[in-house]
Amino acid sequence: MLKLFVVELLVLLASSSVLSIEVDTDLGRVRGANLTSRLGVPFHAFRGIRYAEPPLGDLRFVNPLPVKPWSPTTFDASEDGPMCPQPWDNMTDVSEDCLRLNVYTKDLKGLRPVIVFLHPGGFYVFSGQSKYLAGPEHFMDRDCVLVSLNYRLGSLGFLATGSKEAPGNAGLKDQVLALRWIQRHIHRFGGDPGSVTLLGYSAGSISVALHMLSPMSRGLFHRGICMSAAPYGPIPFKDNDLRLAKRQAGLLKCPQESIAEMVECMRRKPYLDYVSTYNGMFEFGWNPVLNWRIVVEEDFGQERYLIESPFKTARRGDFYKVPLITGITEFEFLSGAFFDLRNESIVSRYNTDWEQYASIALLLEPNSTKSQAASRVLREKYMPESMDKIEYPKSLKGMGELFSDALIGVSFHRFLQLMSPHTPIYTYLFRYKGRYTRVV
Repeated sequence: MLKLFVVELLVLLASSSVLSIEVDTDLGRVRGANLTSRLGVPFHAFRGIRYAEPPLGDLRFVNPLPVKPWSPTTFDASEDGPMCPQPWDNMTDVSEDCLRLNVYTKDLKGLRPVIVFLHPGGFYVFSGQSKYLAGPEHFMDRDCVLVSLNYRLGSLGFLATGSKEAPGNAGLKDQVLALRWIQRHIHRFGGDPGSVTLLGYSAGSISVALHMLSPMSRGLFHRGICMSAAPYGPIPFKDNDLRLAKRQAGLLKCPQESIAEMVECMRRKPYLDYVSTYNGMFEFGWNPVLNWRIVVEEDFGQERYLIESPFKTARRGDFYKVPLITGITEFEFLSGAFFDLRNESIVSRYNTDWEQYASIALLLEPNSTKSQAASRVLREKYMPESMDKIEYPKSLKGMGELFSDALIGVSFHRFLQLMSPHTPIYTYLFRYKGRYTRVV
């Protein structure tokens, strides 16, 4: 019996040594796991590595701090870290200690091109976790190193009061800090810090474009791929989003007048209070789809992500120029029209006051007579059959095309016109419909 136990123990120890892998970094040792790709290629996965200090207490709403070394202990990166606060079915998978990144590599030797994936979600949902949108199984069939990461979301990531307490853009500064981490440490994982490609989808695509425009991001990457979004929508960039900040404060039962007192109160609230008030942050349904705004920061002594309007930066050609692939798919945001038209409450709003609610859904300047007039013209252009009554499914095609053009197409074409005179851009329109195609 004892002999059998010893044999089983030796087998277990042998198997565990095969299943794990360790790497030494300047911060300390990291333990990962050995996995296989879609085609059966073995690779190493280091998941949930902290790249910043947890953004708690006084670190809420402001620039992130680099993670402190954890040596002499070993950091366990064998499983995904938590996602940043957001509504989710399994809230045990959510934490404010979420500034983590994942590194996937086939070999710790040599220097392979690095791809950094910036996840979608409108800057308020999703994550870089491997089990959802950012899994490595396909990429690891290729000769590259893949990095995916989390950044702060919603009010915790993009509260912008126009003051030193919450200057804005914290989630994008998280991304910058992750890119700096990659420059310093990715060679330990077989990645080439001199060959970094940013790959972003939707909000991630907007992020890639903004990193070309931000002084904080210069030199941290060398190519970009922007899929299905750009930062040049119809609403101008401002230095604050105090209206949305006060809405969040009201939902959290914080004072809304002295900004310093408001933010101090919001710093003390549990992150679950932010999650539970998500629905109240939107005008109706999940509209506007881009609710938290990127802002031009005033100088309060902090390192600033944007120092002027991206329109001004692009027109002057004074941005970080890298080769870029960018494109859109046919019927972008058809899903937005689909879900709105299946919601009786939202359809009732559109039928009662199309000009007001369409201005919000189409990301036009709110409470503007010009926006309301534009909404009326767009309805006549895209949905002439619905002038009496919007209904599903009759209005789906026209409204889907309207959402596609208004939410993605306009900013995409502006992006091309503004940036292409200064840097090489290769563009595409994706129309293929395959067996796994779904409404997105």
